[in-house]
Amino acid sequence: MDGSERNPDAAASGLTGAEALALFGGFRAGEVWPAGLNLLAVSRTDSTNSLARRLLARLEEEGEPVSDFLLLACEQTEGRGRGGRRWESPAGAGVYVTRVLRLPPGAAAVELPLRVPVALCAGLDELLGGRCRIKWPNDLLVSGRKLGGVLIEVLRCGEEEIALIGFGLNYRLAGAACNLPAATSFTAEVDQPLPLPAFAARMVTAVESELARLGPEPGLAARFRRWLVHAPGDEMRVRSGDELIHGRFVGLDDWGHLRLATAAGELAIATGEILE
Repeated sequence: MDGSERNPDAAASGLTGAEALALFGGFRAGEVWPAGLNLLAVSRTDSTNSLARRLLARLEEEGEPVSDFLLLACEQTEGRGRGGRRWESPAGAGVYVTRVLRLPPGAAAVELPLRVPVALCAGLDELLGGRCRIKWPNDLLVSGRKLGGVLIEVLRCGEEEIALIGFGLNYRLAGAACNLPAATSFTAEVDQPLPLPAFAARMVTAVESELARLGPEPGLAARFRRWLVHAPGDEMRVRSGDELIHGRFVGLDDWGHLRLATAAGELAIATGEILE
């Protein structure tokens, strides 16, 4: 699969993947994208993670092998974030990506929620003068306002475990996002922003560099902690499933679980959302 192949979503608008990439910014893939990475670009889709699921299902139905690839959309009509919430994804206003990754032997899916936010935060931080931080578990903040987020799903295709690594980054604020005081964008934070295609390629490259390190790493959680916006003692309200938990931030364990001091004692929370 490569960017020149016709695909279900691009075909609806009469575009090949290469044509959609040209619409995205006029860059040939080899000029800015990581070498050797299969790229499928579409002008519009519901969400890149959903499209990835459909493509994988089709490959499985046809008995075709799965290869790693990257999905890039110029626009998402049903972009989603944590908890199934809508992620505003207007055309040309952001980076909307899903990296489809066959997990290699020895790599654990639990690494990804640590590695991917670290990669993006570090990449953004270089461009934003040291102002990017992670809000647990995977929101990317600049001076306290959200610039992006990560959505990771894991599924099985035959005997293989496949990770769908989705991430969205605001390049400029558009549509409903303009009215969100807690939102920001790359162009709002820098005086001379990179063009959107170059910005997208830079973020993809940062993630690819981190994925190349997959495997046991004793210091991974410590690297994640370094980028956290939270400080010990911060009061928090955390929604985990149907439960609302009040407490003070203690830190993270080695799996990236949130450690919270509560009236009932210290809790380790694997998944959830910190409420404002």
